[in-house]
Amino acid sequence: MDGFPDFWDMKISNFKWEQKGFKGQRSVSVSKRGTLKCKIENIKPHKYYLFSLYIKRDGFMDGEYPYVGIFDREFYLNELFSFRGWVKLSWFLSSNNRNTTQLLLIDPGMTHKLWFDDISLTEFIIKPVFPIHDEKVIGNSIKLTWQMPDTDYILYVKIELSQNKDFKEERVIETVSPMGNFCEIKGLNKGKWYWRISIFKNRKKISVSSIQTFIVLNNSISATSKSNATDSAGLINSKKFFPIGIFGTQIEAFPELKEVGFNSVHSYVKDLDSIEMFITNAKKYNLKALVCIPKEAWEEDVSSFFKENSSSDSILAWYLEDEPEGRAIPPSYIWKLRNYVLKMDPNHSTALVLVRSKKAWDYGPAVDILMIDTYPIPMMPLTWLSESIDEARDAVFDKKPVWAVVQAFDWSKSVREGDLYLQGRNPSYSEEKCLTYLSIVHGAKGVFYYTFKSPNYYIKNYPKHWMNIKRIVKELNQIYPLLLISNASNITISSTNKSIHCAVKFVDEKNLSKFKGTVIEKGYYLIAVNVSPAAVTAKFNIPSFLEGRVLFEDRKISIERGNLVDQFNPYEVHIYKLIS
Repeated sequence: MDGFPDFWDMKISNFKWEQKGFKGQRSVSVSKRGTLKCKIENIKPHKYYLFSLYIKRDGFMDGEYPYVGIFDREFYLNELFSFRGWVKLSWFLSSNNRNTTQLLLIDPGMTHKLWFDDISLTEFIIKPVFPIHDEKVIGNSIKLTWQMPDTDYILYVKIELSQNKDFKEERVIETVSPMGNFCEIKGLNKGKWYWRISIFKNRKKISVSSIQTFIVLNNSISATSKSNATDSAGLINSKKFFPIGIFGTQIEAFPELKEVGFNSVHSYVKDLDSIEMFITNAKKYNLKALVCIPKEAWEEDVSSFFKENSSSDSILAWYLEDEPEGRAIPPSYIWKLRNYVLKMDPNHSTALVLVRSKKAWDYGPAVDILMIDTYPIPMMPLTWLSESIDEARDAVFDKKPVWAVVQAFDWSKSVREGDLYLQGRNPSYSEEKCLTYLSIVHGAKGVFYYTFKSPNYYIKNYPKHWMNIKRIVKELNQIYPLLLISNASNITISSTNKSIHCAVKFVDEKNLSKFKGTVIEKGYYLIAVNVSPAAVTAKFNIPSFLEGRVLFEDRKISIERGNLVDQFNPYEVHIYKLIS
């Protein structure tokens, strides 16, 4: 009767109803600190729910983020680093054994004002629409349709059909939610058919439909069906190549970058002419280009451009988006971008960068390559990068490459209003090398450095820092065969010191045949990284080996009783050739 939403606990004075919102007549805002509560009843136990809301903040202070609480869980909204615009956030959540829950909107005391609107909690139900209830169908092609709640996530849809109630000898079609709530199937025999639909997110089943039936009145001519789940392309440069690249490059820098040892370059240019020139010059210097989709693609026919470049070995990948999770660009949109590129150019992969690795679970299905750009210096531990790489690899089930984007700039040169990075600096040589090798130890399949040049930063204005980068890149080229090889699974080497992150690689002769100028020989190698800002002593348990020869250091360490003991300076990296 009063025009305000019901059931909310408005006792906290810092919350108030606003006259205008993202949708409808109202939104709720909070300033400084407060918790808004609402009890939700009639929850179905052991079901998945889609929870979503719109949120806006009128400024940004790094490290200040709100929370949302539901189903006895709290979500730290650190993907909310854009401001002054409404952002949609959503989650798939299990109700577990609950039939009620309390929804909390929490401002822990942020500098800026927050708004919330259009909050919804919907049970995720998949419902077959046609054909159902023994509907009779005729024809060589049958269109199956269904309903489910709208979502920006990429969900895998599995349709099972059988002429047996127990689904023996079933036919299976797989598709994805951005393709739409339908699929076509051919080649069904005459008679009664049973069908059902299962929905998966990140391989976890979140909903199964009821079993429905239909009757086919004629035998179809064709006995084939086609999956709509496009998940891979015939990718050029996807194997036997480890990108060592740098962001924000300029064509005039290509000769130096090639001489330094970079093999890949990135550009943010988006006009067709500039992209073509970038690719042409990359080819001239035997570099591989990570490039954007030309902006003209949304205005005119650019199929000839893609056709001309579809067989080019100078394109590393198409760069779809930069940190989309912070700008409310949904995974389904990224998937459609990839689908567009796949139709235009089936030979090259697509990539995007995320800063919040937890969002890899949402965006991972949308692209071929995930890049992680967590920049820890000077505010965060260096392991922020390795932990993010680990989560991204988990999110794609280690089936897609994850590339590291390593900080090579000074945060204080990228200051936005309200940022805390006023005392930023370039990484030191030991920090830069630590971040690089930490990425490799944790399974990164490529390394890019950010950045060569941006609007407020130019790496060559810092000669010592630029020399450090070149020194590391030169070393990476000297051990290049190690970079192409996954961590060995047949041998386990561990350190007693938790500050040491390590990995073992095995190189055989076929991995060496194509590479010159490296210091790598056939055998086992141990890469060990000290992630601590303090010097440490580390003991490695290394069975079956007698000696460790330390690359680039001209020294050997005896392995006694299966143990290798060595000293590490702050952030130091050692690479050992293990001798049996």
